[in-house]
Amino acid sequence: MIPRWAFYGLLLVAGLTGAVGDILLAKWAKEDRAAWMAGGLANWLVCLIVFAMLMRYGGRSLGATFILAAVVHIAVVLGWDLATGEVRTSAVEWTGIALAATGVLLMEWGAE
Repeated sequence: MIPRWAFYGLLLVAGLTGAVGDILLAKWAKEDRAAWMAGGLANWLVCLIVFAMLMRYGGRSLGATFILAAVVHIAVVLGWDLATGEVRTSAVEWTGIALAATGVLLMEWGAE
């Protein structure tokens, strides 16, 4: 099992590279440039490798690891959408985001 700080560092890398992969694939879908597709797939490959490392050495269940990585991933994509003005987030959606963040905190407190 890896130290807690390493687990969270790898979790951030997995979530970030997965999100960047999604952003690049979305750009490819709009602009049809092969470079966006290649970049998106390369980022996803890194994300999968890091996620596999988390599963092997992280000492957490598949579900907990996936949810924690997904929250990072979603936060980065949402931040990108808000920064670029591509989406408007409703009050109900913000409530869902707050509940997801609360869920992550509860999962972490329960893991100790």
